[in-house]
Amino acid sequence: MVTFIICVKHYKNCHSYNDIWHLLENTLVSVCGQLDDRFEVIVVSNKTLNTFSDNKKIKNVKFIEVNWPAPSLPNNWQINTQVTKSIVRPQVRLDKGTKYILALSEVDDDNYVMIVDADDFIHRDLVRTIHNSNKDFLRINKGIQMGIDDSFKHIDNFDKKCGTCNITKASILKEQINFKNVNLSSSQNTIIRSTQKFYLIKVIGSHVFSWKYFNYKGYEGEDIDFRAAIYNCSHNEQLSGKANLKYSQKISKSMKLHFNI
Repeated sequence: MVTFIICVKHYKNCHSYNDIWHLLENTLVSVCGQLDDRFEVIVVSNKTLNTFSDNKKIKNVKFIEVNWPAPSLPNNWQINTQVTKSIVRPQVRLDKGTKYILALSEVDDDNYVMIVDADDFIHRDLVRTIHNSNKDFLRINKGIQMGIDDSFKHIDNFDKKCGTCNITKASILKEQINFKNVNLSSSQNTIIRSTQKFYLIKVIGSHVFSWKYFNYKGYEGEDIDFRAAIYNCSHNEQLSGKANLKYSQKISKSMKLHFNI
């Protein structure tokens, strides 16, 4: 089984939470459009607007709602500066990391876990590819970046740019977490205390260091051999500074079919 975990941005830290939920619905349609049905989806948010029960393309999804404070963001959080990054990223990663750990408490140890950003898309063959692997963890290091008007470009080193990139056995992810006091009613502070700060912010709450970290720990990984994810930069809820960009190539009908867009 593959468990996809999706963390939704706090409703106080977005321009429009309705837009955030619309982006989430599109992502869920993509994730749930897998050709292999051996998957489940866990969505963690501070407010649940819709469980999409009327959308027949969305299935096997569990929603978890928490009542945690919003990460502290500066007023100019859209501006892509080093100062803004240094303030925003640790707070956002801590928030994401605690939500991911909460979701992990509901995941069987034998599952593979993939963290998916709440606005991205994944290839419909991804679950089948994961089940055909015998590695401890996999990564998407070649992907697609989507801009406005269905434009796109191919990007390499995808795992350094987009959080929708790492797939890891749940048992491995859980090794550095003490789940003794972690359950669906746990406070955020309780979850913060369940693991080391480095692991929470740099490995669980981020994506850049995962490959190096698990390689260092002696686990065996491999790259997925096709462009299996789309980094969605077509909207203004992007925190990365890559919002509303336009590229020279146009997404084709076959690409939309492969990614359930």
